[in-house]
Amino acid sequence: MKSKQLLLLFVSSLFILSCNESSFKTNEKFPLEWIAGDYTDSEKNFFESWQISGDSLLNGEGYSVNGADTGFHENLSIRKVDDVWNYIVFTGNTETRFTMVNSSFDSLVFENTENEFPKRITYIKKPENSILAIVENPGNPQMKILFNLTPKTK
Repeated sequence: MKSKQLLLLFVSSLFILSCNESSFKTNEKFPLEWIAGDYTDSEKNFFESWQISGDSLLNGEGYSVNGADTGFHENLSIRKVDDVWNYIVFTGNTETRFTMVNSSFDSLVFENTENEFPKRITYIKKPENSILAIVENPGNPQMKILFNLTPKTK
C-alpha cells in the first residue's frame, strides 16, 4: 500500500514539474496565432494584416490610406530568433527589431529601448477578435498612438 502511494506521489510530482510555465511555452505549437488576420482602424484609416507561416513565423504588413494614396507602409514579421520572439519592422531598406519582453494568452509586449520611436509595441486581445495595438515611448504621453484594430470585413 505504501509503495502505491509513493509511486502516485512520484508520478504526480513529475507531471507537475513537466507543466511549469517555461516548459509549457517551449512546447506550445504557436503561441501567437490569435494575432493572425486582417484588421482595420477605421478612425485612422490604418490597416494591418498577419499570416502564419510555419510554427515560428508571422508575416504582416501595416499601412495607412489618405484618400486614394497609401500614406504609410511597413512590412512586419514576428519570428523566433535564438529561442526569443522578435517583432521586426521593415520600412524601405531599414530593419528595426523589437524583442518580446512579456506575453500572455491575451497580450504581447515588444521593446527596443534604443529606437527613437517607438520603444515599445503592445498588442492586447480584445473581445470579438479585436486588438488594441499601442505604439509608444513609455512615460511620454505625447509619444503614444493607440490603434483599435477590428477584423476587416470582406
